Amino acid sequence: MSRVILVTGAASGIGRAITSRFLGEGERVVAVDLDQAALEQARREAWADAGERLLAVVADISQAEQAESA
Repeated sequence: MSRVILVTGAASGIGRAITSRFLGEGERVVAVDLDQAALEQARREAWADAGERLLAVVADISQAEQAESA
């Protein structure tokens, strides 16, 4: 497929599960979360084989300037 999935709250809970599911299906994913340490941990533990299909971004999307730069 040629789409890019944006997942917010990607480092834990439902967001992490959704990110894992889409990566498992071969999709490209932008994983966004406030918690840099948790995002890095999820990348190491759950998404290590995603390679270039995953872009992990630390941002608070409730802040317009951070959402725009993400």
